[in-house]
Amino acid sequence: MLTLQNILNTEGQEFINNLLNKEVVVIEKLNAATLSFKKKQSSDMDLNRKLTFYKGSGSNKKEITIADKVMTTFYSNGMTYLSNMSKLIIDRIPANWTFVCRYFPNHQPSFINYSVLPKNNLVLSCIITNGGTKIDDVDDLRSWAEMFDIAYQEPVFKGFLSEYQKERLTDYIKDGSNNKDSFARFVITLLNPSLTHSIYQDDGFESPIDGFIFKFISDDGITKPISAKLIDPYMSGLIAKNKAKKGFNDNKDVLLSDFTIFMMGQDLNSIILTSNSNEDRYLELFYTLFNRYIKYKKAQLEDFDIDTNDVVKESIEIDFSVDLDKISNETTKKLLTENPEYRNIFKTLLGSFRTKKPEDYKSLVMAPNVVRMFNSMVDSISEKSKVGHKSKNMTFSDYLSAIRPKDINTLDINNAPDEVKDEMGISEPEPQREPLSFADFKKKDEKEEKKEKTDKRLMNIEDMIKQLKDSVKDITDDVKKTRDEEEKQSDDIENLKDKENKEEKEEKDTEKKDEKEEKKSDNHSSNKDNEPKSDEKNEDDGSEEDDGSEDDESKNENKDDKSKEKNEKDDSSKEDDKKDVSQFGGF
Repeated sequence: MLTLQNILNTEGQEFINNLLNKEVVVIEKLNAATLSFKKKQSSDMDLNRKLTFYKGSGSNKKEITIADKVMTTFYSNGMTYLSNMSKLIIDRIPANWTFVCRYFPNHQPSFINYSVLPKNNLVLSCIITNGGTKIDDVDDLRSWAEMFDIAYQEPVFKGFLSEYQKERLTDYIKDGSNNKDSFARFVITLLNPSLTHSIYQDDGFESPIDGFIFKFISDDGITKPISAKLIDPYMSGLIAKNKAKKGFNDNKDVLLSDFTIFMMGQDLNSIILTSNSNEDRYLELFYTLFNRYIKYKKAQLEDFDIDTNDVVKESIEIDFSVDLDKISNETTKKLLTENPEYRNIFKTLLGSFRTKKPEDYKSLVMAPNVVRMFNSMVDSISEKSKVGHKSKNMTFSDYLSAIRPKDINTLDINNAPDEVKDEMGISEPEPQREPLSFADFKKKDEKEEKKEKTDKRLMNIEDMIKQLKDSVKDITDDVKKTRDEEEKQSDDIENLKDKENKEEKEEKDTEKKDEKEEKKSDNHSSNKDNEPKSDEKNEDDGSEEDDGSEDDESKNENKDDKSKEKNEKDDSSKEDDKKDVSQFGGF
């Protein structure tokens, strides 16, 4: 709930003026604990007459569990009184309506010390119907409070504020800290001069109070009212001092971190729980874990102080001690009785493993990985505490606990529950079949033999295919190798032929040169002889030239024959390659 100062800072003066012009109901804010109760019913046929109790309010409202009752006796008196109301009165309570009360276990339930206690330590502040409607009109509250024989709260003021009242309130909202007068005296005498003291105080206006709640009613009567509070400066300073001094819960986080690491080594499946409700099973589990932890860490925990430097505990006198009478585990009760220092450790551990911590939990001790381990243990404990939880590995002790025979002589595996049989792998025996005849055996043998042959045939085919693939690969490699060798041989032949042609050409050039020299010599000789001799010589030369020409033609014919023979050989080699490829091309 916002304060009027917050609204002024965020919305402005005009918004505050509009609020103060509306009808307003002002009540004193009590500095006490919140205790709510309702009669749970799942249907009209449900005749439940027991009340369920809650602590806190709004989003912080939580059911008071058996574990909470063990941890502290703080709410015991209020719950006892309400539970002992007449059955006729409880029957008149509408099902699933929540009655919210301010609870005074003693004169100082929190910061403020009240000189007067309300009737039966309870003040009815509002009622929440099953549909969520809030009832806080004083006339409605009065009738229910009188039936429960508890107090209700009369408003300090109800109606429209005068201009003088609005002006004084506006000045205080702007600069309330500089007001030298008592906060309670200033507000109460301004709004209702007939009152001589604040509620539940008999010393006038000297004692500090928590503050006042202003509920501004909408003009149309339909729109939801706007509520804001005006806090006593003394109270604001005390709260600020508490927050600054409290800081981080170092000792508590050290304990939770250590216990979490201890829990990681514990086998929860080895702990047998016999209780029939989730809450009782949670307590039963935690008693065992706490006893093991104290035994394991006794030396380190002897002088461990879990209490933080908390202004609340310095300012109030409330019995937050453990209710030993509600502890069913004798070992736990003995540990807490012999060493009272263990009680704070017990309460802290018992109350902490019900709710996970946020992932961004701020702590100087608990690192993010420890927070994740803590949350994991919260899940494990919650799952183990559920009625019907099955252990992953059921031991013989689990089995004995599950079947719970009244007489050990009646212990029989056939009496075990189905879930026990499933865990132990016990199943119904199969119906016995008639013995097989010789013909059945023969058919069975034939069937197995046929199956074996089929498998063998399939295996042979697969082997053949594999071998054939390997053969094709080998042949392909051989063909490629042969082709490469032939190409190399062909290149060698070409090189050899080029060499022969070159030598033959050189030889021809040499012959031609010699022939020219010989001709030149003959011509020179013929000039010296007579003409007839010259003609005869010419005839002889012509004959020799004819002979030389014939030799050239013979050499050319031999060259053509060799070239033709080479081409035929190349064609034959290519034809053989084509045949090899055509034989294996299908693979």
